[in-house]
Amino acid sequence: MKDFKLAFKRSIPVFVEYIFLGAGFGVIMASNGYHFLYSTFSSILIFAGAGEYVLADLISQTASLLTIFLMSVLINIRYAFYGLSFIQHTADWKWYEKAVFYLGLPDETYSILVANSLPSRENTKKHDLWLVVLNWAYWVIGSTLGALLGSFPIDFTGIEFVMTALFVIVLVDQIRNKDNPRTVTVIGSLCSIISYLIFKSNFIFPAIASSIVLIFIFRKRIEGRKETTYE
Repeated sequence: MKDFKLAFKRSIPVFVEYIFLGAGFGVIMASNGYHFLYSTFSSILIFAGAGEYVLADLISQTASLLTIFLMSVLINIRYAFYGLSFIQHTADWKWYEKAVFYLGLPDETYSILVANSLPSRENTKKHDLWLVVLNWAYWVIGSTLGALLGSFPIDFTGIEFVMTALFVIVLVDQIRNKDNPRTVTVIGSLCSIISYLIFKSNFIFPAIASSIVLIFIFRKRIEGRKETTYE
């Protein structure tokens, strides 16, 4: 129960975001004439916010399955890099626990776990799994509610800023937490800024790739910083 309470507390910002963003996706699906169950099941099986929004747009344009597949891979390829961060963290987990964990690892959940689970190693497997399941449920609930309310004249203009606000909060919390190695924060920030200046709107993939490479290069320094923190 302690793990659930802690995971729930940390998931509250994601709840606020996912209810609104999920609802936006549900409204789009409903406006295209799809039954609300399409929104529900697609959120359960896909669980990738940006990917689902693009999917809704491609479906409305009657895009081919190949186009949908390629776009999904390009947009969601960053999730493969997220999983690399947790290989050692989940080494002794059962296969089905790993399946739930890695399939439910979007941007927001990854950010919270990196800020709280990876640096200190204090959080348990149950805490991490609860966080994944809770955030997953929020998105499914939000998209379902949005699909049900899609017939009403609701204006969702500007709702995408909720995601930006959440990432700012997570970043500030990570910087303020003295147990987190600052080297990781500096690497991630610099890689994101430089990648954006070079690649503009396509900066996400190079930013993640370069961050992972540099984190591996400075791995000993980062781990040494963690050990010093707890002495």
